[in-house]
Amino acid sequence: MTFPSELSSNPLVNPPNLPDGALPFGLVKEADYRPAFDWALAQVKAEVEAIKQKPASFENTIEGLEFSGQDLGRVRAVLSSMAQSNTTEALDKLEAQIGGEISEYYAQQAQDDELFAKVEAVYNARHSLNLDSQQKRVLEKVYDGFVRSGALLPPEKKERLQAIEKELTELGSKFKSNANKSRAQFGREIYDESELAGIPDDEKAVFREAFTERADAAKKIIDEGKLNDVPAETRNAVVRQAAQAGQPGWLVKLVPDPLIILTHADNRALREEVVKARMNIACTDGPFDNRPVIRKILELRYEKAQLLGKDSHADFVLEDRMAHNKQTVNALLEKNLKAYQPAAAEHLEKVKELAATEGVSDLRQWDYLYYERKLAEKEFNVDEQKLKRYFEIENVTKGLHQFAEEFFGITLTEMTDRSQYPVYADDMKVYEVREKSDGSLIGLFYEDYYTRGDAKRAGAWMEQLNSRIEKDGKVVTPVVINNCNFKKGADGQPTLLTHRDVETMFHEFGHGLHGLLTKSRYPSIGGTNVKYDFVELPSQLLENWTLEPEVLNKFAHHAETGQPIPAEEVQKIVDAKNFNAGYVGLRQTFFGLLDMAYHTVDPKTIPDIEALEDGVWSKCMLLPRDGQFQSTGFGHLFADPVGYSSGYYCYKWAEVLDADAFTRFKGNLYDPAARKQLRDVIYAGGDTEDPAELFRRFMGRDKDPDALYRREGIIKVPPAVNQNQPEAGAQGPKLQAG
Repeated sequence: MTFPSELSSNPLVNPPNLPDGALPFGLVKEADYRPAFDWALAQVKAEVEAIKQKPASFENTIEGLEFSGQDLGRVRAVLSSMAQSNTTEALDKLEAQIGGEISEYYAQQAQDDELFAKVEAVYNARHSLNLDSQQKRVLEKVYDGFVRSGALLPPEKKERLQAIEKELTELGSKFKSNANKSRAQFGREIYDESELAGIPDDEKAVFREAFTERADAAKKIIDEGKLNDVPAETRNAVVRQAAQAGQPGWLVKLVPDPLIILTHADNRALREEVVKARMNIACTDGPFDNRPVIRKILELRYEKAQLLGKDSHADFVLEDRMAHNKQTVNALLEKNLKAYQPAAAEHLEKVKELAATEGVSDLRQWDYLYYERKLAEKEFNVDEQKLKRYFEIENVTKGLHQFAEEFFGITLTEMTDRSQYPVYADDMKVYEVREKSDGSLIGLFYEDYYTRGDAKRAGAWMEQLNSRIEKDGKVVTPVVINNCNFKKGADGQPTLLTHRDVETMFHEFGHGLHGLLTKSRYPSIGGTNVKYDFVELPSQLLENWTLEPEVLNKFAHHAETGQPIPAEEVQKIVDAKNFNAGYVGLRQTFFGLLDMAYHTVDPKTIPDIEALEDGVWSKCMLLPRDGQFQSTGFGHLFADPVGYSSGYYCYKWAEVLDADAFTRFKGNLYDPAARKQLRDVIYAGGDTEDPAELFRRFMGRDKDPDALYRREGIIKVPPAVNQNQPEAGAQGPKLQAG
């Protein structure tokens, strides 16, 4: 590696000698990013120029492109992770800038006639090259990537497409930044504890701690004479907040999600206020309004699809998905609508009946979760707050690791030496992942499970920080990170999770394993680089084990007594989960229909974004919309340049796959043959083969389309033939060696 001497102290350019591919988190200053990026971009440009100077061949051209840009990838991984998990105003702006420049460069690269000529020459000669299955797959993916990026377009259209890609990247960053800043603006101050009636004491303590932390931080700014460093428009707020130091109060923010208010607060007005704040993100006039951003994103996506010869953005996206086309997606969503709507309506009537007994005859959005929770307690005697005592985060984490070690044949060993495994937050953890059989290194796994106020975006996600690469007999091992937003217990109390939180942890760990266990030699076809309607299968599948007593007994121990969770409490969780499956399924169907409504038409035919939501809501949902605006905070659709736009249906698509796949483990959770096949075919397979073929190989047949309905109890249908085992004669995995 070569670099200018002035960059020798930059840890992104001249990284310290850290083990296992560890990244220099915590060692990087904000001033390091821009020079590191400029250097790394120059590196990849030089690498591509060198490829163009060599004769066209699979090794020179395709592998050359696959293995190029590793320095740029490292810089981008650290910046992206920090901008999502521990950001500042400066990092937000820098990520948007750099993201736009990266997008612009790769759009230019994909439309480089000289480079594409070499790729095309290898592609046209593919049948005579004696390539193995992974090489064929990566060649196909590289060639298709060039074509889908406009390589076959005339020059004037290529230029326009480059401009569109750059602007879409910038708009995606702007959408995300607006949503984050809009969420951060909400802060409901409470001075009378009676307003929080119904909220459990440990949850109230979290709101109290948030109030205290904000007041103390504001006081510190003033005490240190740094008030002038604060933006002028927020100085008065800082002065007011500083005056609250030492005063009693509670603060409700939108990050982490104050769902406890909606499920437990007796104060109906407070529930209404939180619902409206929670669901009306970035949709009011002002600097953070995402409505014009959405409009522009839709216009550019449509124009891009037209340039590439497709009728709509959905037609372009779905060409590269398991579903293949919008007709298949719409058929799935309409089928779900017919299945879930009656079940949801029946469930809603029960919720309304209970609410009416307490004087609420006009059930609204801010009432549903509150009375739905009460109904579940009445029907099943389930108390989620009491159940949380069995899900202390350290126990759950250890239990998850123990399950993964037993199930997948791996070991996870915590690395505590911060000089070797630096982190950007004290509460992060780092694990070395190895094969249990021979101790060989699989990769590195980071956990960042706790909320970090406004510095961390909402939700839960996995990032592939480093992909597996096999080159010249050497292996670069993968590095992944799981992020969640769990609230720490206040005042030194243990951090307790809901069962849904436990599912979230297992879900993200499933993504993490997908990235870690890959056996692909090439990054573009390894790990989670699969079709988006397949990527949720490995994650959603792991959620199933959180409902099995055999697994729960590993970690579900009472925080005070240490007693394992009783079997009857586990059954309550299972019953309660299916209790409102119709309503939950209907809500997911609404999101999928909203996505398709945006992306299957010319945006000029959408007169008003809110009117479009009204139309989809009235077709699908059963309660009044009450002014809720989903779209302006819906990052999956508008902050992600590729993934879930025209693809939100993929959650329900993958749920069908995971419900079906889990039938191989019912009654034998650790079946050796099924475990091995699951790891070798689904988790290690990546995109080395068509995902439908991978699933078919694992199950021995095509998917059972009604498997999810059966699991949810929505409809009673007979199982598919040979549901619990592969068909006779079905072979095990035949992945390419290496």
